[in-house]
Amino acid sequence: MIGSSHVDPARTALRCLRAVLLALVLGLLPGAVASRAQPSPMMERLRQTQALAFGLQFIDFAYDGASEPDVLFDFRNPAFGLAYHRSNIAGTVALGFQEGDGTARRPDLRLFDAALMTWGEWVPLDRLARPRVQAFVPVVLHSTYRRVDERNTEDGFENTYAVTVLGLGAGAGLHARPTRRAVLSVQATPAFGMATRAFDSGLGSSWLVNVEAGVYVGPVAGRFGLVLGYRYRRQVWNVGASGLLEGVADDLFDYRGRYHLVRLGLTW
Repeated sequence: MIGSSHVDPARTALRCLRAVLLALVLGLLPGAVASRAQPSPMMERLRQTQALAFGLQFIDFAYDGASEPDVLFDFRNPAFGLAYHRSNIAGTVALGFQEGDGTARRPDLRLFDAALMTWGEWVPLDRLARPRVQAFVPVVLHSTYRRVDERNTEDGFENTYAVTVLGLGAGAGLHARPTRRAVLSVQATPAFGMATRAFDSGLGSSWLVNVEAGVYVGPVAGRFGLVLGYRYRRQVWNVGASGLLEGVADDLFDYRGRYHLVRLGLTW
């Protein structure tokens, strides 16, 4: 349990982190977009493209603490869902199920995962840009929500893992147009942020690395085209700030994970 003498330092530090994140989002994202040079036809095409795709996630999610929790939310199974992309905004949702081993510690599980990211594109080397290639620095706001709970069991703190993360990062990206009808977009961004746990006031931190690639082809039939995409994400959830502020909370909800997402769908 969290002692009253330890609550205030954790809350103060994490509230400061939240304030810094919001300030950076409000200040840097608009500035990154505004500082961009006049967009090329290739970048303008990407900005005007919407995509909806079917997604398949291969998930590896495991407990990362030193304690012995009564219930483990380790999940190593595929999840199915949808992915949407529009003008510097990308979102995914996925749902998966996993059978347990018949014990109370490893029950049948259900996983719901949602991720939303929005970004501005800063072009620091505009003079080096070419009509078919454009390098940029993405300044990204990440928000993720992961819920893992026992199937066929009433909701409750002891049998549910539910954590929301808000983070900010910056990395490197590239737009390329290998053919007249195809555009390739790639970006990689590390991010760090604040993690909050449902059911109580648990706070903590999270960091992630996100690598994203998409090929947009078309139109191939009227206004519709095709999109083929891939995402790799590695993330650590340190909920309760057990690593950020040592001794403040236990490590019951400290997890780490990764997933590979493959998506295929339509653009318009």
